[in-house]
Amino acid sequence: MDVNLRRCIPGDETMLTLLGGATFLETYAGYVAAEDIMLAARNWHAPDFYAAWLARSEVDVHVAEAEAGRAMVGYVALVPHEDGAAPGLRLEVKRIYLLHRFQGTGLGKRLMTAALTAAQARGAAEVWLDVAEFNAHAITFYTAFGYRILSTKHIVTPDHSYPVHTLVKAL
Repeated sequence: MDVNLRRCIPGDETMLTLLGGATFLETYAGYVAAEDIMLAARNWHAPDFYAAWLARSEVDVHVAEAEAGRAMVGYVALVPHEDGAAPGLRLEVKRIYLLHRFQGTGLGKRLMTAALTAAQARGAAEVWLDVAEFNAHAITFYTAFGYRILSTKHIVTPDHSYPVHTLVKAL
């Protein structure tokens, strides 16, 4: 199957909502409580959330489309890091999601390369990302790109706490 990468534009938020929700459910079902999956869908995978990202010039979202724009199958989002470092100095891969049946095809590598290329073009010194502690497959993927575990924190919801590793890669 032919898969193309392109930068997202305003108007892509509806497909990103569908893809984000589907990949989040694929990844976290069985690890994250159902009510927390619903909370994430409402807060982090809503059309308004993605529209706000796409409206910001300092956010890069690249999407993988199967069959010349017919269906989005994955995406990566590169955003300014929330720590207040000098603009552009530290960026974050906020999301890199890929439908399960496209994993292991090299498409994830293409998405990460797109994000790192965008980070380098912006003059970033580091790229950070967070990954669920249980997600050994993703951790292996990231360390192959040169990321290293910096710390572990917990994402806390009203009834649960989930351990998450913060990884960093120097550019």
